[in-house]
Amino acid sequence: MKYAIDGRVSQTAPRFGHLNLSGQSPSGDRLQVNSRYLLFNQRPWLPVMGEFHFSRYDADEWETELRKIKSCGVSIVASYLFWNHHEAREGEFNFEGRRNLRQFVELCAKVGLWSVIRLGPWAHGESRYGGFPDWLMEKNIPLRGDYPEYMSYVDRLYATYAHELKGLFFKDGGPIIALQVENELTGDSDYLLKLKKMALDHGMEAPFYTVTGWGADGVAQFPENEVLPLFGGYPEAPWEQHTHPLPPNPHFFFTPVRNDSSIGSDQIAGGSAPGNDELETYPFLTCELGPGNQVTYHRRPIIQPMDAYAMSLCLLGSGSNLPGYYMFHGGYNPTNGLFQESRDTGYPNDVPVSSYDFQAPVGEYGDLKPSYFDLKRLHHLLMSYGENLAAMQPVFPGEKPKDLQDTTTPRYAIRSNGKSGFVFFNSYQRLAQLSDQPDFQLEIALEEETVCVPPRPVNLPAGVSLIFPFNLTEGELCIKSASVQPLYRMKRAEGVTLFMFAPDGVEPLLLMNRNPDRLPEGVQSDQGLIDGLMPGTDCCLEFNAEQGLVRIVILTEDQSKAFFVNEEQKQTTVCIAPNGAIVTPAGFKMLGTPGAEWLLYPPLTPCAGGTYSGRSGIFSIYREERANPPMTVGISPALALIESDNPYAKYLFAPVQDCPEYLLQVSSDLFDHFEDMRLDFETNANVIQIYCGDELVADSFQYERRFTMGLKRFRSAIESATPLRFKCSPFTPEQDIYMEAPRENGRPWIKLIRATPLTIINVPLN
Repeated sequence: MKYAIDGRVSQTAPRFGHLNLSGQSPSGDRLQVNSRYLLFNQRPWLPVMGEFHFSRYDADEWETELRKIKSCGVSIVASYLFWNHHEAREGEFNFEGRRNLRQFVELCAKVGLWSVIRLGPWAHGESRYGGFPDWLMEKNIPLRGDYPEYMSYVDRLYATYAHELKGLFFKDGGPIIALQVENELTGDSDYLLKLKKMALDHGMEAPFYTVTGWGADGVAQFPENEVLPLFGGYPEAPWEQHTHPLPPNPHFFFTPVRNDSSIGSDQIAGGSAPGNDELETYPFLTCELGPGNQVTYHRRPIIQPMDAYAMSLCLLGSGSNLPGYYMFHGGYNPTNGLFQESRDTGYPNDVPVSSYDFQAPVGEYGDLKPSYFDLKRLHHLLMSYGENLAAMQPVFPGEKPKDLQDTTTPRYAIRSNGKSGFVFFNSYQRLAQLSDQPDFQLEIALEEETVCVPPRPVNLPAGVSLIFPFNLTEGELCIKSASVQPLYRMKRAEGVTLFMFAPDGVEPLLLMNRNPDRLPEGVQSDQGLIDGLMPGTDCCLEFNAEQGLVRIVILTEDQSKAFFVNEEQKQTTVCIAPNGAIVTPAGFKMLGTPGAEWLLYPPLTPCAGGTYSGRSGIFSIYREERANPPMTVGISPALALIESDNPYAKYLFAPVQDCPEYLLQVSSDLFDHFEDMRLDFETNANVIQIYCGDELVADSFQYERRFTMGLKRFRSAIESATPLRFKCSPFTPEQDIYMEAPRENGRPWIKLIRATPLTIINVPLN
């Protein structure tokens, strides 16, 4: 069915100069902001931000994990500062080991990531008392407002943070470009402004200051023109206090509404606040778009990869100019204490004692999850076309879905500058089945012409989220219309290669302003309309243009997910690595298992770390040749040693005598051969706790019938032959828990179904 939309947007320039926010580095780089987007050196800037809590991860692994984040196309790392992690005892600050704030920010700079510090003093983040130390809570003084005694402690805290961060701000040539004050505060602009001034008084000067902009009733109040309100949205709401399925999620629709009043509704009190219209002087930026969700004891959703991808795509199509993910990298709480949010501390939710995996794209064991590979495609698009997209305005159709229950009306929007742009389409809804859209085509009225996207009607199946370009130019060439999605623009000395991909189930079509000079076999081109395309590494169109050779390579959807880009060399190199790759200044670190295979373009001859095994279109294929030595890995029932007086035992939520224990057997020489080993278990347990001696080192509230973990985190215990004990608690009929996976009441069990050795193969490019 053909639909129509008016892409002739207002040419009114964005409002500029009203926000008291900007900064300049010693090298002359400048950061600014207007009412629609951020600017870097006076050009529109659409970065990607991902949250990673350094104090919830082993400091020895920070650099590797930051490189994983950057390899996904993320350019900014945000992190909470948890007060109770740094001042557990009054007046005794700790910035050692995993609490070393300065080292973490310096590593962000080394890796090439900008940094956003969420100063607090209150953070939430499912932390005990929201991050407030126990000693502060015991004083029984008013908190989170301009109260003299409280603010004296905050002043001391900010002074200490400023000392740790000295010289690391953008103005100093450092990576810190923004500071968030407080968190999820809705009705005290004066307090927020005082926190900003306090930060400045201590020398914490950044181009941007931010606050969370959501609220339970409207949008949070904040000091006008002094901070940027940032927004968010999650696929689920495990903080809701009931155990029923949630209604349809509005974030799978295209809408100009920024506020998600459900975020933090367990903590935020209602109150009057500005509405959406009053946000028009601020750009639409996010800091808590959830590619995952934390599980609580009473709500345990399973977040699917498309939950993350479709939400992020819908927010971009709705006008967001900063995808900010919470969490992008999971973690785990410090040991030797109780640092988690719990009902014991007056909070409405119980969360795991240790785990903060959050079902994030990079998990608490450093594992790359399917959502990582899905989202990377959007981030690569923004690396190539973010400057264009940031300046484009969102346009919503006249015929919108009638309500949140409407599963038949097509969901789409465009972003346009009046001459070119992108069509955003979504037929995915979490835990719902939307309708196919047969013979879909969108007629777009522009300033000088009308274009149809795709160039002829195509069937768009249910369950897809996609972006189609129109009038996308490359010098003299123009992609007038397409039913393939831009992936990455690669510039090399000999010309430009445009990588695109064909979404599964969608006929790939291109309409160019001229016919190609070279077509794959079996592909037809008639007056620039190209069909018969068979996506893959050999689906390559070539154009001889004034600016040099232009190639368009149309990959499959699976290949697009495995696509990685290294821009850290003089010449860009791309690879297709199904198990993942880490980008470094020296080249790639290929992640995988013995015998892993990857593809490179342009090819390397020879390729250190791999053996050449043929060609696949423009790519060359390489394979690691490594034997897989025998490893002893197993799990078996063991004598129960964990007793009820153990401080963590109560968070099994069952009598200790009803919780059997298992002993993990692992060869002590495991790490002589492999980088890590992933263990996949089948289980029917309510809670799994893992102990090293009497100390809890990992845990999980089970939300699936499987449990996955890595062993690298426990290397010292394994090499010293210190046992790792699994304590499993049962499901019982009286437990009221929302679950999307089946559960069985009765005695719990766990069995190992797979042990996968993991390798890292260094592939230098210089």
